[in-house]
Amino acid sequence: IDSRLDWVGAAYRRQKLDGMLNTAIVYPLLRALFGKRLHQPLSGEAALSIGLVRALLDDVDRRRSGDPAPEAWPVAEALAGRWRVGEAWLGPWNGPRGPPEDASHALARAVAPVFGEMARYADRWQRREGSEAIPSFGQAGLEDGGPQVDTGALEDAFRLGCGELGPLWRQVLPPSTLLALRRAAEAERARFADALWARIVYDFALAFCLRTVERRQLLRSMTPIYLGWVAGFARDVRALDAAGTEARVESLCAVFEREKPYAIARWRWPDGFNP
Repeated sequence: IDSRLDWVGAAYRRQKLDGMLNTAIVYPLLRALFGKRLHQPLSGEAALSIGLVRALLDDVDRRRSGDPAPEAWPVAEALAGRWRVGEAWLGPWNGPRGPPEDASHALARAVAPVFGEMARYADRWQRREGSEAIPSFGQAGLEDGGPQVDTGALEDAFRLGCGELGPLWRQVLPPSTLLALRRAAEAERARFADALWARIVYDFALAFCLRTVERRQLLRSMTPIYLGWVAGFARDVRALDAAGTEARVESLCAVFEREKPYAIARWRWPDGFNP
């Protein structure tokens, strides 16, 4: 591994429907924001340079704040700053530890810290365009195979959310998005385009940062939409091999990058802040 790098994150070869929160939100969002193609940003394992460690230790206010997701803070600093970032592929993923986590809890745990770092580094990511590959070590990519998911159950959860969460979603999403979601719920197969999904993620991030809705409630309300998107993705990749699934993920990431101006246009700076 190149000793000139400041951050080398661990990555694992997963099956195509493993780690869907990373696939659907964490990886494409952080890639679009900070312009680095770090595939598994919140793996929780990384090697850091002395310089980056010192910079993090100097961030006294953050260390005193008791950040509930400490793994998001260093990687966001590495991506947002002028640090040299790479990734090391460490072989097949051994699967989650413990029983499966409720979807709402899992989404909140993974996404809340990412949205928080998005707010913290808004003055930096709004100046970044596109994305670039980073140094990579080991055998990268996905594994073939993996279990199928019950897309009908995911769609049912999405439709239930559309029926019950409209008043809350109206505080977060524009009318055009609400209309598109309603049409998706009424269709025989509840699915919607990646561009719509990317805008929804950006809108929920904005609402999270502005505290438009109580944060825990906000992220719980996002879960049915996420499950609806996952249903469509699972159908898309059902007949694909690992390479085809990787291409599908890259297509999603490209959409997040194209939709980034939407996030910038809707972003609201705190009163008195001059980026």
